[in-house]
Amino acid sequence: MRFIAIFLLTLCGAASAGAFVPPQQAFGVSLLELAPGEYMLRANVLPGYALYRDKFKIAAGGATTVRYSLPRGHEKHDPFFGKTILLTGSNDVPVRVESAKPGEVSVLDVQYIGCKIDEFCYPPQTLQFQVQAQ
Repeated sequence: MRFIAIFLLTLCGAASAGAFVPPQQAFGVSLLELAPGEYMLRANVLPGYALYRDKFKIAAGGATTVRYSLPRGHEKHDPFFGKTILLTGSNDVPVRVESAKPGEVSVLDVQYIGCKIDEFCYPPQTLQFQVQAQ
């Protein structure tokens, strides 16, 4: 069992890169309520890590509409995904949640994929936040 764990860490590059950092720590995704229906999603990406802009999705179920605007990021040729746009450093994403029923509570799904640059990628991540629609 121990051999399998060491092999997997070596395979994904984490063993050679030092201590493994959990994805929530590497990408620091959080949600701040500014006003009813108005939120700021923040991703504080550690140095040496990046989020893939085109793999970043925010959605809510039912009749809830979610509008958001991602930062521009910077272009890079990635060994895993080819030509892509990366988000690094501190990223603020304004999010507006609207519903036919103002005040309705909904679950916001935030999906992303990130990597330790030029070393390994994490599996897709999904975080859920309770939000109130405007």
